[in-house]
Amino acid sequence: MNKIELVKDVYAVGVKDWNIKNFHGYAITLGITYNAYVVKGSEKVALIDTVKEKFTDEYIARVKATTDLDKVDYVICNHVEMDHSGAIPHLMKLLRKDAILVTSMKGKENLEAHYDMNGVNIQVVKTGDILSLGDRNFKFVNTPMLHWPDSMETYLIEDKILFSNDGFGQHYTGEMYFDDRDECVIFDQAAKYYANILQLFDKPANAALNILKDVEINMIAPAHGVIFRKKENIEKILKKYQEWANGVNQNKAVVIYDSMWGATEIMADKVKEAFEDKGVEVIFRSARDHEFSDIAKDILEAKYIAIGSATLNNGLMPNIIRILGYFEGLKPLNKKGFAFGSYGWKGDVLTKVENFFDAVKWEKMAPYCALKYRPKEDGLKGLYDTVYNNIKD
Repeated sequence: MNKIELVKDVYAVGVKDWNIKNFHGYAITLGITYNAYVVKGSEKVALIDTVKEKFTDEYIARVKATTDLDKVDYVICNHVEMDHSGAIPHLMKLLRKDAILVTSMKGKENLEAHYDMNGVNIQVVKTGDILSLGDRNFKFVNTPMLHWPDSMETYLIEDKILFSNDGFGQHYTGEMYFDDRDECVIFDQAAKYYANILQLFDKPANAALNILKDVEINMIAPAHGVIFRKKENIEKILKKYQEWANGVNQNKAVVIYDSMWGATEIMADKVKEAFEDKGVEVIFRSARDHEFSDIAKDILEAKYIAIGSATLNNGLMPNIIRILGYFEGLKPLNKKGFAFGSYGWKGDVLTKVENFFDAVKWEKMAPYCALKYRPKEDGLKGLYDTVYNNIKD
């Protein structure tokens, strides 16, 4: 079995889930990797994270290709979610009786809630604690709510490798293990991952980034996706996380709409035209034709979000209802929202979109625009002018 070596005696032993299409309701197009690692010191050997339970046998085989199981002293569990801890129960039965499972206090609680941990030696660590393998030493950083209460990251001091678990991850499976090419795809997938999984947790993300700001990092080895080892990419992903966690937006607009008989789509085109004429980059999305997880990535760095819906059964279109519910959970930061749409005889349903803006603390660009039946030229001009005149730095 091919050994993937990060540096001497540090190996990637995770597995690739090529065929998965959905993760937590998040649409997957490029598969998922469940990354795990082996670190060998002069005196002891540690494993970092495991994999989803169904891949346990492949994972164990990959570990065995790098070290004998009876030489493993520690298993570090950075996060108990089952895509990282699923192989732990079987793994611990294969190791020596004195092997130690290392995790946070919440990690211990969650492991015991998920699995039968009777007979397993568990060592609890916290931020700043050191674990020695002889000539190599780990330092631990608790990162609670990034994105579970038990989350932590593990830093290999001598080699300056950050094992970041979900932080800096991407759902991206390919033949490569490192960030040596396909950088546009990697960063696009990193944005999608952050937007759908970590975006809600901006405060914990900032807390983790503050801890890491003075740490020298030569490599970031996440639990999903490629390993960052190019200096410029490490700097870029850290900068991106700083921006995402603080709601730094670009001069972009996302127009999201769903139409019944085409009237709201005509309005959406006019909204797009107004943004483009003002020099704002526009992403144009039909809610019924695009995955919500892709739209979440679209709005991550956008300043303006325009949401259009026809009126159906005295309410919003079902896809718009669902997408607002999804975004309300993610709570994207620092956006300016605008609602528009067509109606037949009840013209106030767009207040539901404005209520959403209030719930997620978005500024309203302008009061909503509702046009009756098929929009006429004067109505479309008024819509255009409303959007155009309210695009401000």
